[in-house]
Amino acid sequence: MSLSAQATSLRSASFFEAGRRNISIPGRIGLTGFGNLEFSATCNPAITTVEPNSDRIAGEVVALIRENLAEKGTSPVRSKVIDTGFQIIARDSL
Repeated sequence: MSLSAQATSLRSASFFEAGRRNISIPGRIGLTGFGNLEFSATCNPAITTVEPNSDRIAGEVVALIRENLAEKGTSPVRSKVIDTGFQIIARDSL
């Protein structure tokens, strides 16, 4: 079984609750987080995490805002999919 938690509080609670119940990570369950927070690397076992490309996301948001301001909001909002990428930081929790 594997658990993936985006929210820091849920990931932390899952990690500590597994320890409290003597549920082995990664032996009995795997745990994956999101955001590559410092906690993920420093706990034991270190938690595998998905690291979004935050700089690219920010750049795309700024570009979309500038585009909208340049058009003075006259055009309808367009649906757009932008792949900003991510990286898997493999650690000991899987």
